[in-house]
Amino acid sequence: MGLRTSLILVASAVVCVSLFAATPGLSAVPRPAVFFDAIGDSGTATDVTSVAVINDDTGRITFQVNFATPPAPKHFVLIGIDADHNANTGTSGTPRGIDYLITTASNGYEVSRETAAGWEHTDIRAEYQPFNRGLQLTIAGSDISLGHSFRFSVRTVGGKDKNALDDVPESGRLLTYTLGPAAQLGEIKRVSIGPLSALTPKAGALLRPTGGVFFIIPGGQSGSVQAGAAPDRVRCSARIGSAVLPPAGRSCVFRVPQDARGKELVLTIAIAYRGDEVTDVFPMKVE
Repeated sequence: MGLRTSLILVASAVVCVSLFAATPGLSAVPRPAVFFDAIGDSGTATDVTSVAVINDDTGRITFQVNFATPPAPKHFVLIGIDADHNANTGTSGTPRGIDYLITTASNGYEVSRETAAGWEHTDIRAEYQPFNRGLQLTIAGSDISLGHSFRFSVRTVGGKDKNALDDVPESGRLLTYTLGPAAQLGEIKRVSIGPLSALTPKAGALLRPTGGVFFIIPGGQSGSVQAGAAPDRVRCSARIGSAVLPPAGRSCVFRVPQDARGKELVLTIAIAYRGDEVTDVFPMKVE
């Protein structure tokens, strides 16, 4: 099965993308709502890169939480839901208004409800699927009394430092999701980079990841190719040791320090497509 490679301009850096169509006519299907989070802000907790939300025609809600790396040991993901979009009901702390809390771990999940006496375990069922760099959880909106819109937040806890966490969004706020036409999530199978010669960092020069980044989504039964498809978002970061390189005026372009010859530069690239996001790390030696 072949791949068609198309060049697209992403943040003034040319990124080469090879795509199989996930399903026929996918581009016409409503897109998920995607909420991005900073990469590398989690300490030893699992680092969330983005959260996607969709609903189907029956009002079932699916959350997809994407991680930068495989989960930290003994980690938990907490999804707090303000089901009635009312800050005066539910929790009174930060964030205010959480009515239901879904707690997930590697071995399962639990749905709790806020009551006058505190959190109360429920028998509400969900579909829970953890995977290497994220999780999907689907729950019936009618089971948690969801209105036409609701607010929510996501938090990861765990790792070597039990106090480490990553919040989406930051600063105790809540995100808002409004139910709409049934949407469909995408799936990225793989991210690769090459040829490496095109990305060799040179001391004192600009590093531009041009023509070297590929992401692949599954093909449909017909094996048809979706022409002109592009990632929804590409994010890059670069560091030498603990020093983070600032973008050189634009995303995905970095100025390599003059004194970096012989050192290791680590390039991180996150590619998002229809609610799925895959982050890969590429270490390279500076010439």
